[in-house]
Amino acid sequence: MSLLEISHLTTKFETQQGTVSAVRDVSYHLEEGEVLGIVGESGSGKSVGMIFQDPMTFLNPILKIGIQMTEGIRKHQNCSKKEAEAKAIELMRQVGIPSPEKRLDQYPFEFSGGMRQRIIIATALACDPELIIADEPTTALDVTVQAQILELLKKLTKEKGTSVIMITHDLGVVASMCDRIAIMYAGQIVEEGTVDEIFYEPHHPYTKGLLNSINNSAKDNDEPLAPIPGTPPDLLKLPKGCAFMSRCPYTMKICEVQASPVTTYSETHCCRCWLECMDETKITVSGEEAALEDSMAGSHFYPDFAAVLLKQKVAEQYGLKAENVLTGAGSSAMIDMIGLTFLDDGDEVLFSAPTYGAFADMAYLNGGVPVSVPVTEEQKFNLPAMKEKIGEKTKIVVICNPNNPTGTYVPIGELEAFADTLPEDVLLVMDEAYMEFATEPDCCSMVDYMKAHPEKPILVLRTFSKYYAMAGLRVGYALGSEELIGIMRKCSASWNLNVCAQKAAVAGLADQEYYQEQKAKIVEGREYLEKEMAALGCRVYPSQSNFIYFDTGKDPAWIQEQLMEKGIRIGAFEMSRVSVGTMEECKLYIKALKEILEAAE
Repeated sequence: MSLLEISHLTTKFETQQGTVSAVRDVSYHLEEGEVLGIVGESGSGKSVGMIFQDPMTFLNPILKIGIQMTEGIRKHQNCSKKEAEAKAIELMRQVGIPSPEKRLDQYPFEFSGGMRQRIIIATALACDPELIIADEPTTALDVTVQAQILELLKKLTKEKGTSVIMITHDLGVVASMCDRIAIMYAGQIVEEGTVDEIFYEPHHPYTKGLLNSINNSAKDNDEPLAPIPGTPPDLLKLPKGCAFMSRCPYTMKICEVQASPVTTYSETHCCRCWLECMDETKITVSGEEAALEDSMAGSHFYPDFAAVLLKQKVAEQYGLKAENVLTGAGSSAMIDMIGLTFLDDGDEVLFSAPTYGAFADMAYLNGGVPVSVPVTEEQKFNLPAMKEKIGEKTKIVVICNPNNPTGTYVPIGELEAFADTLPEDVLLVMDEAYMEFATEPDCCSMVDYMKAHPEKPILVLRTFSKYYAMAGLRVGYALGSEELIGIMRKCSASWNLNVCAQKAAVAGLADQEYYQEQKAKIVEGREYLEKEMAALGCRVYPSQSNFIYFDTGKDPAWIQEQLMEKGIRIGAFEMSRVSVGTMEECKLYIKALKEILEAAE
C-alpha cells in the first residue's frame, strides 16, 4: 500500500474577480522511501500541501531559534529540554550551520537567508517524519550547501525509508534527487514518469519546452537555450481546451475545443496531450451530440482498436471487470461473432419465433441449424416448449427479453429457473437490446444471474442502438465470464469501432439523467398508444420496449400500406408493430389509424 495517495484533488479559491482553479483533478501516489518531484513554473499548481518555502514566513521573528527547533522535538519525542537541544544542535550541524551551539540562542534576523533556509530543513527533519514535503528546499543556498542538503535528504530516504515530495522548478535538483517526476501546468499534471522517462523520453510539448530551456551536457555548447514563449494562462479564465495551447507550437483544432485526455505508455509513464492520443480516451463533455462534435476534430487519429475506455465504462455499469466485456459494431456483429466462435456444422440454435432474425442468419452462415418453437398465445418466449426441444445437437439457446418484434417479456424468476436446468455444454444467449426501456419490476436483466453463476456459459447482449439512439454508429457489446469473453475475443475483429462511435457511447453512459428523461417520454407515449389502440378495438400486447406489437384483425401488410399513404411507417410481421415517437407523432398516428379502421368497416 502506498504511503500517500492523492485522488482527483481539485482546489479552488473564490476571489473578487472570480473563481481561481488552482489545482484541477490531480492524482498521484508516493511509495515508502520514494522521492517524487513536482515540477512546473510559478503558478502551475505545484504546491499542494503543508510546505516550507519562505523562511521569513515560516520562522517566528520574536522567538529564538532554539525554542522553535526544540518545541516539536520535545512534544513528539517525549524528551528533556537538554536532549532536545542536543538533537537540534546535531541537526544544524548536519545542514551546515557553523557553531550550532551558539546559534540556538539567536533570533532569525541574525541569520542570513540561506542559513534560515537550512534551519527550516533541520526543523522539518527533527521528528524523523515518514514524509517530507519540500517546497523549493534549496532556494537561496549556494551550490555547495545545496549539494549538502540534497545528500542529506538522499541519506534519509535510503537509511530511514523517508519519503519526499520535492516541489521545485529546478530540473537539475530533480534529476539528481527524484525517482519519479510529475510535470504540472495550469493546475494539472500534464506528464508523469520516472526520471529517465521524463528526461530521455518526454512527450508533452511543455515538458520538452522545460528541458530545452535549461543547460545540459547533451546539448551542443553553441546551441542557444530555447525559452517557452508566452506566459501561463490566467487561472480565472482557463480555456475550454488544452491550457497550454496558446504557447504550444503544435496546437490543433481539437486542442481549442476539448481538454486533452491521458495517454499511457507504461505503468509509470503517462501524458495529457492530443498529439500523443492514439487511443480512445475519456470524454470531458456531457452528451452524445457534444461528444460527436468533438470527436470530429480528432478524426485523423486512429481509434483505440480494443475500445479499452468503453469496455471499462460498460463494466462499471454492471459491477464487472473490463475482461467481462466485448464490443462490436452493433448487436448484429456480436451475434455473428457468437456464431463464428461457438458453432460447428450441424449445431442447433434454439429460440422462439417470431424474434430477431439475425439469430437464424447466424446459424445458417456458420453451418448450424436454426430450430424454433412458436411464442405463446401472449406472444412471449415459450420456455417450456424450448426446453422440450433441447437435444444432443443443441449448442446455443437464444432468449430475446424483451422480445423483438413483440415487446413482451419473460419474468426473471422463469428465466432463472430455465437457466438452472440447461445442460452445461449449452450456451445461453440473452439478447437484452431493449431492456433499458423496461418498467415492470420483474422484467430484469440476467447479468446478476450470470455474475452469480460464473460456471454457466451465459452471454448477455446489449446495444447502444435503441435506448441511446445510436443505431447509425453501430455499437454493441457482450457481457460474460472472462473465459467466454476471452474465447470470443480471439475471433473478434480489431478496429471495429470508430472514434465517433466510441466517444458517443462513453458520453452516453455518463449522461444517464438525460436518457432517463427520454425514457419517461417513451413510457408516456407507449402507455398512450396502448390505451388508444385498445379503444380502437386492436389487440395490444403489453410492451416493455419502445415499440408495440398489436393485431388490428386486418392484414398487417395492408395496414402498413395504408399508413404509408398518410406518411406514417410501421412494421409488418405476423402482426403489426409501431415504434413510439413523440407525443405529437403518437397522436397523428392514432388519428390516421382510426381513419383507416373506420373506413374499412
